[in-house]
Amino acid sequence: MKTDLIDLKIDFAFKLIFCREGQEPVLVAFLNAVLKPAEGKKIRSLTYTNTELTKANAEDKKATLDIRAELQDGRHVNIEI
Repeated sequence: MKTDLIDLKIDFAFKLIFCREGQEPVLVAFLNAVLKPAEGKKIRSLTYTNTELTKANAEDKKATLDIRAELQDGRHVNIEI
């Protein structure tokens, strides 16, 4: 029996799994596990932004900022999935 897996590199699939109301703690834990930030720079909290970025050139890929995260040291970073 073949098992199909969801490709979380696809924006729609990632958002379906992680970017729903109440899933923030799960996503924080997932991102900290994958990104392995230095101590004191782990993600503390996040908000979903879904803000489209302006392209510099016509050939550039469209980019959307999906997540704004606050780190333990108080800095804010944008995460694009």
